[in-house]
Amino acid sequence: MAKLWVSVFGDKEAFVRRFIRDLKDYGTAVVAEENGTLLGCAYVIRGQELVFPDANEEHGIPIAYIYSVAVREDARGRGIGKALCGKALEFGSTDGD
Repeated sequence: MAKLWVSVFGDKEAFVRRFIRDLKDYGTAVVAEENGTLLGCAYVIRGQELVFPDANEEHGIPIAYIYSVAVREDARGRGIGKALCGKALEFGSTDGD
Protein backbone atom coordinates (compact mmCIF):
# COMPACT_ATOMS: atom_id res chain seq x y z
CA MET A 1 0.00 0.00 0.00
CA ALA A 2 2.88 2.36 0.80
CA LYS A 3 4.43 1.88 -2.64
CA LEU A 4 1.12 2.69 -4.36
CA TRP A 5 0.58 5.78 -2.18
CA VAL A 6 4.08 7.09 -2.90
CA SER A 7 3.65 6.55 -6.65
CA VAL A 8 0.25 8.27 -6.76
CA PHE A 9 0.72 11.16 -4.31
CA GLY A 10 4.50 11.58 -4.16
CA ASP A 11 4.70 11.68 -0.35
CA LYS A 12 7.82 10.50 1.44
CA GLU A 13 7.82 6.76 2.08
CA ALA A 14 8.69 7.20 5.78
CA PHE A 15 5.55 9.33 6.32
CA VAL A 16 3.35 6.84 4.45
CA ARG A 17 4.67 3.82 6.34
CA ARG A 18 4.10 5.59 9.67
CA PHE A 19 0.57 6.56 8.64
CA ILE A 20 -0.27 2.98 7.62
CA ARG A 21 1.32 1.56 10.79
CA ASP A 22 -0.70 3.89 13.03
CA LEU A 23 -3.92 3.64 11.01
CA LYS A 24 -5.27 0.90 13.29
CA ASP A 25 -5.58 3.54 16.04
CA TYR A 26 -7.83 5.94 14.12
CA GLY A 27 -9.20 4.36 10.98
CA THR A 28 -9.08 1.61 8.44
CA ALA A 29 -8.13 0.95 4.85
CA VAL A 30 -10.08 -0.71 2.07
CA VAL A 31 -8.26 -2.25 -0.87
CA ALA A 32 -9.00 -3.49 -4.36
CA GLU A 33 -7.04 -6.51 -5.55
CA GLU A 34 -7.05 -8.61 -8.67
CA ASN A 35 -5.26 -11.96 -8.75
CA GLY A 36 -3.25 -10.97 -5.68
CA THR A 37 -2.14 -7.62 -7.15
CA LEU A 38 -3.05 -4.42 -5.31
CA LEU A 39 -4.94 -2.11 -7.68
CA GLY A 40 -6.09 0.58 -5.28
CA CYS A 41 -6.74 1.59 -1.71
CA ALA A 42 -8.69 4.16 0.29
CA TYR A 43 -8.25 5.23 3.90
CA VAL A 44 -11.05 6.09 6.32
CA ILE A 45 -10.36 8.27 9.36
CA ARG A 46 -12.80 8.00 12.26
CA GLY A 47 -13.04 9.36 15.77
CA GLN A 48 -13.23 13.04 14.87
CA GLU A 49 -15.95 15.48 15.89
CA LEU A 50 -17.40 18.40 14.00
CA VAL A 51 -17.77 21.23 16.50
CA PHE A 52 -19.67 24.45 15.94
CA PRO A 53 -18.07 27.23 18.02
CA ASP A 54 -21.32 29.09 18.69
CA ALA A 55 -23.32 26.00 19.69
CA ASN A 56 -23.76 25.27 23.38
CA GLU A 57 -23.27 21.55 22.92
CA GLU A 58 -21.07 19.43 25.14
CA HIS A 59 -19.94 17.26 22.23
CA GLY A 60 -19.67 17.75 18.50
CA ILE A 61 -21.12 15.60 15.77
CA PRO A 62 -19.11 12.39 15.20
CA ILE A 63 -17.67 12.29 11.70
CA ALA A 64 -15.55 10.07 9.51
CA TYR A 65 -13.89 11.03 6.27
CA ILE A 66 -12.06 9.50 3.36
CA TYR A 67 -8.45 10.59 3.69
CA SER A 68 -7.20 9.48 0.29
CA VAL A 69 -7.99 7.20 -2.62
CA ALA A 70 -5.23 5.81 -4.83
CA VAL A 71 -5.57 3.63 -7.92
CA ARG A 72 -2.68 2.31 -9.98
CA GLU A 73 -2.34 4.23 -13.21
CA ASP A 74 -2.72 1.11 -15.36
CA ALA A 75 -5.96 0.18 -13.53
CA ARG A 76 -7.77 3.51 -13.88
CA GLY A 77 -11.01 3.89 -15.79
CA ARG A 78 -12.46 0.63 -14.47
CA GLY A 79 -14.55 2.02 -11.60
CA ILE A 80 -12.09 0.92 -8.92
CA GLY A 81 -11.92 4.34 -7.25
CA LYS A 82 -15.71 4.55 -7.17
CA ALA A 83 -15.97 1.08 -5.62
CA LEU A 84 -13.31 1.94 -3.03
CA CYS A 85 -15.19 5.11 -2.08
CA GLY A 86 -18.44 3.17 -1.71
CA LYS A 87 -16.82 0.63 0.59
CA ALA A 88 -15.04 3.40 2.53
CA LEU A 89 -18.38 5.14 3.07
CA GLU A 90 -19.80 1.91 4.51
CA PHE A 91 -16.96 1.69 7.03
CA GLY A 92 -17.12 5.40 7.82
CA SER A 93 -20.84 5.48 8.45
CA THR A 94 -20.92 2.87 11.21
CA ASP A 95 -21.68 3.91 14.77
CA GLY A 96 -23.42 7.10 13.66
CA ASP A 97 -20.37 8.73 12.02
